[in-house]
Amino acid sequence: MIAGFLYLPMALLGVAMSDSLSSLNPVFVLGSICKVPLQYLLACALLAFIVGLKWAIEVVLEKFVPLFFVRYVISSVLLLYFLIVEMRVLGLMYLWNRRKLGWA
Repeated sequence: MIAGFLYLPMALLGVAMSDSLSSLNPVFVLGSICKVPLQYLLACALLAFIVGLKWAIEVVLEKFVPLFFVRYVISSVLLLYFLIVEMRVLGLMYLWNRRKLGWA
């Protein structure tokens, strides 16, 4: 599970940038991670924070919002927003390191 969690952001970025599923190749993804390890670990830490924040929001909403549907909508909208922020961070990571990555 941890390996998949660490693999996911770079795989998403590779597919988004190349518009091809061939970017899911582990050789490509792991090679890209090794080229920018510090920035990538920061992006993964942000993703872990987002997942933890979603869990915390669901716990808090469960205590204060009695309707399941309303809790679900609120937590889903917040998760969507924070995942958009994560994709922005990954895009900036690519922009700052595009020469190191050599994708284009």
